Amino acid sequence: MLDAIDFSLWLSRLIKSNNTKLDIKISMPEAEVYVLRKMIIDETLTLAEKWNIAWTDRLNPRMRPIRLYVQSMLDSLGYSLEYSTNSYDIRQVFKMNGTAANITRHKNWKILPEVGTYCHYIQRPIVIDPPRTTKSRAKLKKF
Repeated sequence: MLDAIDFSLWLSRLIKSNNTKLDIKISMPEAEVYVLRKMIIDETLTLAEKWNIAWTDRLNPRMRPIRLYVQSMLDSLGYSLEYSTNSYDIRQVFKMNGTAANITRHKNWKILPEVGTYCHYIQRPIVIDPPRTTKSRAKLKKF
């Protein structure tokens, strides 16, 4: 039997304030979808402002529906895909003693290879009363 922690329970106990900003990186081959799915069910996924998720097993047909569900829920819960990177680009930059700023950032994760893709999600700001961006061109008649 493998010892493990309940990550969503641990995270909910760790966070004491709504002002806390968390940036969480998840890289656990073949387990990230299960952990994230449990966090969606437990309603603890939204405790973090940013998620850096390594989708490691995109070729597995049994994992694909769960991964698509998690990706859809990230969008439904208010997260946008900021950019994607891949492990090959990361290795090349660090071999040349580059920094994270030198890593190619892709806006369309679909063009990346099926393995070693890191997706960087950021929580969208909540807009309660958005400003009016269009003005009415019609003139109202006075009665």
